[in-house]
Amino acid sequence: MKDIKECDIVKLKDGRVGTILGIWSDGKAYEVEIDSPKLETIEREDIYEVIQKD
Repeated sequence: MKDIKECDIVKLKDGRVGTILGIWSDGKAYEVEIDSPKLETIEREDIYEVIQKD
């Protein structure tokens, strides 16, 4: 998978779409805004694809 950066928009394996707001554990987990203002910590393997790079 491409390098994921803050503000990228990603699609998760469960079909939800969110914006990367933070990167944890050297890219092993991400703070993702799914439904504003709801945030979730998502592991890299739960990200299906990067939809839009910022």
